[in-house]
Formats: sequence, C-alpha cells, structure tokens
Amino acid sequence: KVTPELRQRIVKLKTSGMTLSAISRELGRSKSVISRVLKLYNEKKTFKSPATVGRPRITTVREDRGMKRYVTKDPFETAAGISRQIKANSNKEVSRFTVSRRLNEFGLRARSPASKPIISKKNQKARREYAEAHVIWRDEDWERIHFSDESKFNLVGSDGRQFVRRAAGDRLNPKCVKKTAKHGGGSVMVWGMFSSEGVGPLVRIIGTVNANVYLNLVQQHVIPPLRASPNQPAIFM
Repeated sequence: KVTPELRQRIVKLKTSGMTLSAISRELGRSKSVISRVLKLYNEKKTFKSPATVGRPRITTVREDRGMKRYVTKDPFETAAGISRQIKANSNKEVSRFTVSRRLNEFGLRARSPASKPIISKKNQKARREYAEAHVIWRDEDWERIHFSDESKFNLVGSDGRQFVRRAAGDRLNPKCVKKTAKHGGGSVMVWGMFSSEGVGPLVRIIGTVNANVYLNLVQQHVIPPLRASPNQPAIFM
C-alpha cells in the first residue's frame, strides 16, 4: 500500500530532480509504482490513494514489510518458502503468487543470480599478489604462457535453476551472488590447456587426481606442446 505520506515524498523527490530509478532505490519501491503515483498526482493533484475495486488485499502493510525482511535477510528465499513461513508463524494462508506480487511491488523481482567460484582468503591473496607481480608484463611475455584448468560437466541435467530476489542494480551484491564449487558428484571431470597458439587436448580425468596421475598427465599432454611451441622459453601454469 502506498500511503499519502509516501506519495508526497515521491513527488517531492521527483520535483528535486531525481530520476525514477533513483527514487526507486531510495524508497525501495518499483519504478512502476513510482510512475503510477506521479501520474495520479499530475492528473488529480492529490496525495490520496485512488478508490479501489475488487477484493481487498489479503495481507496487511506490516505483513508486506515482513515478506521484504525475509528476502532482505536471504535473497535466495523463494516465494513458496515465505508462504510456508507465514503459515507456520501466523497460521494464515498466503499463496506464493501473492508473496511474489508483494515482493515485486518492492522492486524485488526474481532474477537469475550472477555466479562466482568460491575462493578462499588464501587464494584471493595469492591471486592479487600474482596480478601485482605481473602487471608490467608485455604481450610477448604472455604469449609464452600455457594455462591449464579442469572443469566438471554434469552427467544428467544441471545443478538446478535458482533465482534470487533483488532490486535492480544489486546483481553483484555479495548477498545476491550464487557461490559455485569447483567440483561435485555425478559428473565427468576434464582437463585442458590453452595458450596464444590455441587449445590443447581435452583429457578426461577418472578418479582422484594424485601425484602420479598428475605427473602422467603432464608428461603426456603438457611437455610435448611446450617443446614444440615457437614461443620460447614456454611456461606452463
């Protein structure tokens, strides 16, 4: 529900020169709500809510704010999950569709989350130090590097599609980013190498990679292309 006080504040912010997006972020309301308030004010010159028709809202303003708090605390909480929590806490039936509409009114729409790998503090430090140590490298230096990495491919289906409830502009907010693990079960693990010369062979890794397995992989698939590389001395990473 948009109160007369909130309507007055929206008009005041717009009059001060703020954009719809800025007002939306400031007040935590969607741009469509902001736009409707401004349109009504321009047409009627009033801060009163327009007369409504149809069924009354099943949720109160307090309950709506409670739904917003659920998502603010855990952006990955689903509308169905919030519906179950409302049922457990107040014994009130609120459908997941109603929950979704209320969250949309706050500008918290369901979106596909950005993903990033889980990196330990130790590895973060090592990556930063590596970048700082090589910041002055030229293109010719990087052309000598042969990079390698391994990746997991699921055998059946995917890890499942997940959504996050967030406001526009919060895509890279750490709370709204999906953390991904490097490896997992029920999958095929492969290793590959690439450089400025192109890509190397794609090798399937079976079982656990111990010292002997890795040494054999290097001898068969790393050393030969390094020796044949025109960019010498070639470096393997």
